[in-house]
Amino acid sequence: AGAVERPTEPGARLCGAGRLCCLADLSIDFRIGVTLEETLPASLADLPRLRTLDLESNWVAGTTPEAICALRELETLGVRFNGMSGTIPSCLENCAKLTKIDYTYNSDPGLSGTIPRSLCALRGLTKLMLQYTTGLTGTIPDCFGVDQPDLEILSLEGNQLTGPIPSSLCDASSLGYLLLYK
Repeated sequence: AGAVERPTEPGARLCGAGRLCCLADLSIDFRIGVTLEETLPASLADLPRLRTLDLESNWVAGTTPEAICALRELETLGVRFNGMSGTIPSCLENCAKLTKIDYTYNSDPGLSGTIPRSLCALRGLTKLMLQYTTGLTGTIPDCFGVDQPDLEILSLEGNQLTGPIPSSLCDASSLGYLLLYK
C-alpha cells in the first residue's frame, strides 16, 4: 500500500489512481493566471458529484461533449468567453439540477443549430444565457416558461433567431430580463 496524497481542493478526496471523484466545484478563471486552451474532455463524466463547472475565458474550443450529460448533480454550466462551437447538447435535460447555463460570447466560431426543446425539461432553470454565440437559428422553444417559474434571465441576443416571442414566457413569473435584440 502506497502513500495517499492529501487533496488540495477543500471537500475533495482522491479516489483510486489519484482521481478527484468527489470534486463538487471546478472553476478556472483566466484572471488567476490559468487557462486551459483545450477542448472540454469527455472525462468530465468521471466527476459524478460536480455541481459547478465554470471555465470563463479559458480559450476552451470545440464542442460540448455529450459526456457532460452524465453529471446528474450539475447545477451551473458556465463556459462564457471561450471558443465553443457546435450545438447545445439536447441531453442536458439529463442534468435535472441545472439552474444556470451560460455560453455567453462564444462567437469564434460560435454555436450552431437550434435551442434544444429538451431544455424545457429543466424545471429549476433560473438563468439561460446564450447571447452572442452568433450561430443559433430557429425559434425560441414555445415551452420556455411553462415549467420554469423561477426563470429570471433569458438572454438570447446576438444570434440569428426568428419567429415570435412565445407566449409561454408569460408563465415565467420570475422573469426579470428578456434580451432578444440582434
